[in-house]
Amino acid sequence: MAASDPQMKIRLPPFLKEQVSRHAQTMGTSMNQAIIDLLEDALAQLPTGYKPSPFNHDESKTNLEKEINFLWHRITSLNDDISNFSRDIANCEGNEDRDTYNYRKFLIKRIQETDAEAEDLHKKVKILEDRLRSFKE
Repeated sequence: MAASDPQMKIRLPPFLKEQVSRHAQTMGTSMNQAIIDLLEDALAQLPTGYKPSPFNHDESKTNLEKEINFLWHRITSLNDDISNFSRDIANCEGNEDRDTYNYRKFLIKRIQETDAEAEDLHKKVKILEDRLRSFKE
């Protein structure tokens, strides 16, 4: 990207900034590039003619529900990643060359990091669910 490309400021909830930062580190890129990549992927998945509903500032309960739903989807995705990493480790069994050893070591580290991220997200979901219950009372 060139310094002359359009710029914009964006506010992110702390948990999301943390996730983008981790994702960027994992991908070996800057947070800016990670956000661009994620946005391009997300926009490519939208159906043609998609029009989001207008934002209503009075929907705090709905926003909490959306954030909780987003976090559960992320947790599910992380659990899928852990399963895939575990499967890849199992596929490495019996092969003792240095590259396989390093790859297996990398996968174990990714499982630990992914598990820690999922655990953090579970804690955030609990906090948000508690906040959501306060709306219902």
